[in-house]
Amino acid sequence: ASSRQILSSVPDLVARRYNPFPTLLPKTWSPLVISDAAGTFLGAATSGSDVVGHHAYGIRATVGVSSGNLGRVDYGVAYQLNTLTPTITIEHYRAVSPSAALIGGTLVEFEEQQVAGRLMLSLPWSRREESQSFYAAYEIEHLSGVDWLTNADPADPRPITPARGLIAGLTLGVGYSRVRSYAWSVSAEEGRSFVVEFGFKHPAFGSRTTTAQASARYVEYIPMFFRHHVLALRVQGGLGTGD
Repeated sequence: ASSRQILSSVPDLVARRYNPFPTLLPKTWSPLVISDAAGTFLGAATSGSDVVGHHAYGIRATVGVSSGNLGRVDYGVAYQLNTLTPTITIEHYRAVSPSAALIGGTLVEFEEQQVAGRLMLSLPWSRREESQSFYAAYEIEHLSGVDWLTNADPADPRPITPARGLIAGLTLGVGYSRVRSYAWSVSAEEGRSFVVEFGFKHPAFGSRTTTAQASARYVEYIPMFFRHHVLALRVQGGLGTGD
């Protein structure tokens, strides 16, 4: 057949505005089993994105199944929009973790609830086989726990308690990655990455406390003798000051 005959047999194509929703349904899910100082939790996590990568999201939820946390629900959700510059990421989570306060000279343990949100703007740029990014994030969380002063004796020393209420601040960071993975990889297989972050919490951002911190993280993936077996090394550290 001639090229003219082949072209004449192709149906006319109609351009339509891209609709991401048909491909946004979750593609995978993972069971979660978590056991730590707060008890044992069972749950699940799922994630998804549209076919061209304009939108991505993740959802996780766990419920307590041990005697100390039976029925307690923790959750987290995240959404990323990749159609704009900078990239926009929104996160929200609720978690309860063990904490302690010094009341009347006695260490009192309690469960502290964290309800937090994060808005991050990132500027990624890439070259062959490596990528860099700069990002800025506003983070706000509300910390609450038992009312330590309900049964406090006025004659006792002043209680020493963790911060409560709103904690908010700005985080600035820069990252570099030369990590590689392949079609049949179950994880990163070679390369390295590092991240350096600086964080500031201050009443100007809506925080009850004033703090400053810096941290760095370096990860190296070393291929082993067997295919798809990798030795992952991670080093991180930080320092901070404040209230």
